[in-house]
Amino acid sequence: MGPTITPPGGWSNWAYSTYFTDRDRITKPLIAELVLKATNEVLARDRLILIDKRNNPNMQEAFTGNMISESMGTELTAQGLDKLEALHRSSMPQPSLSSFNTSLTNQFRGMNSTLTMNTNVGNTADPGNLTPKACISLGAAPGEFKNLLSYAGFVGEVSYEYASYSAAKQMLENGSIAPALLAAFPGLNLLAFASVAALTTKVATACVDELPLESHFEVCASSIRGDSSLLTLDSVSSVNLQLGNTVGAPPPSITALNTLNRLHGEVNGTVSNFFFRYAQKPNSLCLGRPKTSIPDTQIALGSTIDKWRRCNGLSLDSPSPRNQVPIQFKINGDSSPNINPELNQVDTFYADTPLFSLGPDQTTDPDKGLCSTPGFRHNAETLTNRFYSRTRSSLDTVWKANNPGTQQAKGLDLIFSRWETGTYGDDNLLNSTTGKDHELKHNYNFNASGNLVDRMFTRTNTEARSLVSASPTNWIYTPHEIYPCTAPAFGCNTNQNPYNQFFDVSFSVTTPALNQVIKELSTSPLLTFNFEPTYNDLGISPAPGALGTDKAILDGTNLSRLDLAFAGLGGSTGVIRITPTIVPFTYINPQPTPGTPQGRTNLTYQLGQLKFEFLVQKLGAVGPEPWLSAVVDFYDPQLSLTPSVPASLNRLTPSYSSSRSGTLTLISNKFPACTFGPILPPVQPALPAQQIPYPTCATGLASKLYAAFSPVLQDRLLYMISRFPVPLVYDANGQGQPALVFNLIDKWQSVNLMTFYGELK
Repeated sequence: MGPTITPPGGWSNWAYSTYFTDRDRITKPLIAELVLKATNEVLARDRLILIDKRNNPNMQEAFTGNMISESMGTELTAQGLDKLEALHRSSMPQPSLSSFNTSLTNQFRGMNSTLTMNTNVGNTADPGNLTPKACISLGAAPGEFKNLLSYAGFVGEVSYEYASYSAAKQMLENGSIAPALLAAFPGLNLLAFASVAALTTKVATACVDELPLESHFEVCASSIRGDSSLLTLDSVSSVNLQLGNTVGAPPPSITALNTLNRLHGEVNGTVSNFFFRYAQKPNSLCLGRPKTSIPDTQIALGSTIDKWRRCNGLSLDSPSPRNQVPIQFKINGDSSPNINPELNQVDTFYADTPLFSLGPDQTTDPDKGLCSTPGFRHNAETLTNRFYSRTRSSLDTVWKANNPGTQQAKGLDLIFSRWETGTYGDDNLLNSTTGKDHELKHNYNFNASGNLVDRMFTRTNTEARSLVSASPTNWIYTPHEIYPCTAPAFGCNTNQNPYNQFFDVSFSVTTPALNQVIKELSTSPLLTFNFEPTYNDLGISPAPGALGTDKAILDGTNLSRLDLAFAGLGGSTGVIRITPTIVPFTYINPQPTPGTPQGRTNLTYQLGQLKFEFLVQKLGAVGPEPWLSAVVDFYDPQLSLTPSVPASLNRLTPSYSSSRSGTLTLISNKFPACTFGPILPPVQPALPAQQIPYPTCATGLASKLYAAFSPVLQDRLLYMISRFPVPLVYDANGQGQPALVFNLIDKWQSVNLMTFYGELK
């Protein structure tokens, strides 16, 4: 195939010479022409594209698959995980501090405990006399106590004891009891028949041996009950994250050793089992000390006494609860590409041990209401301390809730949320109302490296699906090499990339993943559309009354100012229809030019055989007729992909090199004044008289049409490849601070794989 002789001017002047000399350009055109030798005029021409697989025999030029295994990846080093600790801490607990505290309180509630308090008159139960009795003078208690029925009975009992003492004393001293006293207490007449010994004992052992006063009375309580009421966490103090292996084998894991700020609990105390008691002579062995119980039924709910006896908000604080052992989190993946890609990927693995220790420095504050008074304070403190075990178990339970998808597992998943690629909304480049460009479904396949103390790798399967138009039936698939640092051959040092540079995170994108998105968009209006150039696009003066920015009327009058060949149209108008035949694609040659440094192979962007048709509706014709047919090629040998600016876009930003090029090749036309010359100019005889003129009209027409069309085509091709999502901003899905941004350090580019290494700032 091809010419057997050197074309005039040498191979460098041949239209397609660079197509064949550039080993990275794998779209090679094959031209078939029927040339009338007498006039050097092309009577018929056809062209197709050959895909050059010589350097990549595993390429599939008509791939019909959808999901590509391990076509994206991420990498996290130990030093990168350290930088994510503050972000993770700030997003904890999940889903919010208020929600977490609501769950803590609900879990804490439901415990009650009752303590019997010391009410011995002389504290005889405590030889050291260190435990005050749970009593308070009547005068210090609410006055409402004196309105109770039991108080009237108590006063009567005290009065009788004093009268009994007085009667016994009168008998000893006078031999009789005063009539007034007998009239008030008729039962005392029995003392008139008592022996002297009995009367003497009665007087000596009487408790009420003086005129009783209210100041001699006290109110005591023998019980205090505590009910758990509130448990809240101030915040998370620190999260020490480490890389490690799940027990037994991969998948990899992250461990967390958490330290919390204050855990604050509250217990509502209620004092009960009240009674009145005569308080004089507290340390004697007197007999008949008046004491009257106060039934709870006499204490009305909400009354002054009821409020006074409640010690709500007895507090117990643990300043810094912490994990006893690191919590282990498995990094799992979806098992099916049909699973929602935003589902949680991090699961918790718990050992059968208590999760948190409250530490040795708990503080209890019983100084609430009645419980702040001597005699009650010590009991309230003892009671409150009983609830520490409940605070610890409640914290453990809520922290472990929804295991394995615990609240901390969700928090960790948030810091890796950028690794979960989803959908993009249309930014109306074409004023589209379809809503979305594409969707990447994926699952996870995690690989381990050693014991994972250095770094963690993820591998993501991708499957692009257009939500705008039907997918192409086939596309070019080029396998990629292994990811850097996943094999000993790379010799990567701790926290370093193949260039011996320290980094925090990396993300990897393969050309198959890029090409998935491009092929889905190729059937959208981005590459299948009517080209409607403005007068300025065509480089011609506008029609009378029109502006240069107006869409040009594509008739003979206007287009003849672009090229006289169009004059044959007359008043007929045409449309330019663009249709792809080969899906555009990116490609990195597995066998680059010798001497190319490792990891520095060029990324190419290639489009071949884009159909360019000029259709004319002639008067009386059934439908539009093709008056001109051409194909367009585009090629950039050094396409650059860099993280987007601003980083919040979380995409790759493409930019063309200055070496990009394109051609428009005419295949056929019906313009009588414009004939084709062959692609390869013929060798002319030496004698001028024998030379045959070479038609050049088509060459000039093709270059003018490409000049008008090229800016639109290049903009659309660049837009198509700018749709690709990558993780640039780590912000715990908007729930964490400070947000960390990926800053590019270097890039590895080889065998259809690009790995971007960066630090988080």
